[in-house]
Amino acid sequence: MNAHGSDLGEHSDPLVAKVYRGATEIEALIMADEFRAEYLRTRGIGANRFLLDAGSGAW
Repeated sequence: MNAHGSDLGEHSDPLVAKVYRGATEIEALIMADEFRAEYLRTRGIGANRFLLDAGSGAW
């Protein structure tokens, strides 16, 4: 999104960037939106630790 003009900062995590990415920019955007929807449905606003999958541990 930054590449297309959104100023979302430069914070990133190398593990998350390597493992959790879409094959295309559109797929990555859809994945992010799905994560956002799940986050808003199940977590309190401001939560910043997530279990990405059973093998990766908390991020």
